Formats: sequence, C-alpha cells, structure tokens
Amino acid sequence: MPESVTLIGYLDQDNLGIGYLASMLLQHGYRPIILDYRLGPERIRESIFVNRPLVVGFSIIFQYYAADFRLLMQDLRQSGIRSHFTAGGHYPSLRCRELLTASPDLDSVVRFEGEHTFLELVIALAQGKEWRGIEGLAYVADGAVVENPLRPLEPDLDNFPIPVRAPVRPESVGHREATILAGRGCLYNCSFCSIRQFYSAPPGRLKRIRRPEMVADEMTLLNQELGCTIFHFQDDDFPGAARQGQAWAERFCEALHARGLTRKLLWRISCRADEVVPDRMKLMRDAGLFSVYLGIESGNEAGLALMNKHVSRDVNLAAVAGLERLGLTCDFGYMLFDPLSTWQTIRENLDFLDQICADGYTSVTACKMIPYAGTAIEEELRRSNRLKAFREYEDYDFLDPAVNDFYAWFAKAFTHWMQAPRGLLNLSRTARCQLDILARFSQLSGCEHSIRQNVTECVSSANRFFTGVMRDAVSLWETGAVPRPAEVDVLAQRVRDFEAALEPRLESAIAALGGEAGPPARRAAPIDPVVALRAG
Repeated sequence: MPESVTLIGYLDQDNLGIGYLASMLLQHGYRPIILDYRLGPERIRESIFVNRPLVVGFSIIFQYYAADFRLLMQDLRQSGIRSHFTAGGHYPSLRCRELLTASPDLDSVVRFEGEHTFLELVIALAQGKEWRGIEGLAYVADGAVVENPLRPLEPDLDNFPIPVRAPVRPESVGHREATILAGRGCLYNCSFCSIRQFYSAPPGRLKRIRRPEMVADEMTLLNQELGCTIFHFQDDDFPGAARQGQAWAERFCEALHARGLTRKLLWRISCRADEVVPDRMKLMRDAGLFSVYLGIESGNEAGLALMNKHVSRDVNLAAVAGLERLGLTCDFGYMLFDPLSTWQTIRENLDFLDQICADGYTSVTACKMIPYAGTAIEEELRRSNRLKAFREYEDYDFLDPAVNDFYAWFAKAFTHWMQAPRGLLNLSRTARCQLDILARFSQLSGCEHSIRQNVTECVSSANRFFTGVMRDAVSLWETGAVPRPAEVDVLAQRVRDFEAALEPRLESAIAALGGEAGPPARRAAPIDPVVALRAG
C-alpha cells in the first residue's frame, strides 16, 4: 500500500488548499487522508493509528485557530504519534517564528504556496533523505528558528492537477455545491487584509489567473462526475470582475456557453464594489452568475480611507443598486467598528446600512476589524502602542473607552444573530440564496413566490430592527455616562425577543422550499480522497 499522508483542517467548505496538496500527492503515488479538525482528538488519533501516516499536515488558515491546533498536536504527541508534523496557511507562513516557538510539537512549517514544497518534504521523508534544506520550509535547529529561502510561486496555476474534493452531499434545495478557484492573489492592498502580504513575500507575480477554458473544464468535470450544479469561486477578487477582466470574462462565458453549461450551472463570486461594471455583470449573469459577495467594509469615508480601499461611499451604494437592478443576489462584508471608530462614524455606518438593506434585498452584517498578522493595520496599531497581543491573539481598544463598552455589549447581544448557524444572518442568507437558486432553475411555483415576499419582509424587518436598536444603544453610551444595567438589559432582551419571533418564520420558509436551516453536516468519518474525485 502506498505511503499515507494525513491532512487536517476545517472543512465547512471544500478546503481547496488541502485539496491541491492531496492531488499533488496522489499524482506522485502517495495516499492522502483528509480529516476535519472538528472530528476531535479521539477520532483523529484513531485514524492516524490505523493509517500510520508519514506526515501529518495542519492547515491553519487563520491565526485564531493556532491555539486549538497546538493543543491537538500536543495530544497526538502524548499518544505516542511520531509522524513528521508540519503546518501551512496564512498565519504559519507570515508568523513562522512565533508558531514554531509556541508549538514545540511542530517539526516544520511549509511557508506560502505549498504544493511543491510539501510534496518535496514528503518525498524526502519517504526516501530517508535530509529535508531541512528544502526551499520554503522553516524549522527549529539548536534552539533557533531557521527560515530557508522562499520558493518562487508557480507561474502557471493550470500546471497543478485538479484539487481533490470530498464526496459532495446533496444541498438543501436538491443541488450539489462545489468550491473552485480561477486565480490566486490580489493586486489591491487593503490595510486589514493579509492576502497581498501572503503572495508578495515569495518571488513571483502578485496575481496569477488560470485559463478560463481550464476553469470551465473543471466545472464540467465536477458536474459530470459529482453532479455539482452550484459553484462558489473562492477567489478573493474574481478575475472576470476585475478592472482589466473584460477579456477573461468574455472567454470564460464563451467557454461555458460552448460546453452547454449556462443552463445547467450557477456560480457565485467575490469582488470589489468598483468592479461592478453593469455590462460585464450582465454578461456573466447570462452565463450563470447568480450571486456576488462585495467587499464593502465601511459606509463612511474615514473608514474607507483607513482601510485603503480607494473607493467612496457613493461607489459602494452604486454597486449594490447595480446588482439589484440586474437581479443578482448580493451579500457583503462590513466592519461597523474599526480602530478609528467614533460615535459619528458608527452612526454613518448605520445610515449606510439603512440605505442598502432596508428593503430586504440584502442582509445586514456587522463586525469589528481584526488586526490579522502581517497587515498594515496590525503594524499601525503596533507603532501607536495600541496592539494588545498574546501569542496569536491580537486586538485593540478603541480611542474612546465608552466605545469599548458599547462594542462589548454589541458583541454579546448579537453573537447568535451574526454567527450562529441558525442565527438571523445565516437564516436570511440561506433563504434568499435558495429562492434565487430555485428561480434561476425555473423551479419556483406560485406558492413559492409568496414565500419570497415573506422572506423579503422578514429580512427587511430584521435589517431595520438592527439599525434601530443599535442607534438606541449608541444613545445610551454616547453621553459618556455609564448606562444603568437595567437599561442595557432591556436592549439585550429586545434583541432576544426579536430573534425568537423571526427565526421560526425564516426556518419555516426554508423548510417550505425543501431546504435545511441547520449547519453543514460535520464530517462524521475520515475522508479518503482516493475514493473521491481523482486529480485530472
């Protein structure tokens, strides 16, 4: 039996980083085993004891998962597992010294783009050869962290085999979904995002784009082999929407038409607000585009400047209006709180949310800007002595102490609303998405049109309630006086009561559409990619 390699990561969606590593291993005769981190230490130990992998790789995409993975590594080592432990992802790549120092059970870090480096590491270990000189690795030697020279980025992404995917489960409205990539990297430099830092550190182009015909071929294969009809592009900035993306978009849409896919498949992208060009969006809509995730991030000019977005509030408004006119679903990212937040900017952000969300077209979302490793915001907060850090945990206080108290109330009062699988944000997005999928596939009946009206009314009501109760909360803290506990409790109870009243309505609408309102099914058993879609 071929040597096995275990890859561990969060698998809410297809983890394409792991998928590409697995396909490279398969292509070279190794047997990758993919495990969902949430299986828990006992199930993971069981799989490792059975398969005896040469290497265990940990996919640590975000830094706030590092502590969980560190505890898992410790548990595995204490159980007697002696496989080579390596880690990859954004945080390990950008903070390899910190991770290796804090995680003594880790043998190495595969930095930045990992396909070639990880494969070379596995081959060296399998052949009993020295691995410490491999480009792109970091490790500890004689008590010090060693960073080898970085490996250049692969210039042609189509040289990689198609990523391995786990068996796809039927989705809630009878359609199967898959994630896919058209390119890697981003030419922009938003201050809160580490994508540019991740792809600019190694030698190579900041952004590489696959040939559109190859992307269409992969979609065809996934449709024919796994029955996938909904595709989520994980590109941070979809190439067909980019400012110079007209030619790519035209070729991609032509490829979909030529393969007879435009009536079979739907797809979703992420892009910037200033990339919502009506003619191009219409071209892509007619080829199957049904949903766009916009990186709006802020509704006031001060916030947009801090984020280095190079767009205005008016551009953001026009983008949402343009997508609505085209009949495309829209979701968005939004940082209601940032390091320069004041009562004035918070009010302006709430006003902006009213403008784009009051009619129920899209769902209100809100969060705090996080100073991720390697970002300009992290560095600025460090320079100004505002960065609060312990190992991988980094945060900051607002300039006005009263805003800290207000944010703490918001985070507690709206945690379920914004983050829970059955919270209002996920329920409303699920209902809207399922309605649009059914409509695009001409599967809506007369009664389901009344469901759309009900969902729109629910989403509109939730959006207006959110901005209204947030303004009421601002008025309590804005004076500088500490609100009385009873006043704060009344506001929090209003939120709970509203959720309790509206969530059943949305759940009923989803059920009436033939859908499911719960979280994605947890991976109940190890996934062996050998029995999944093989690399091309």
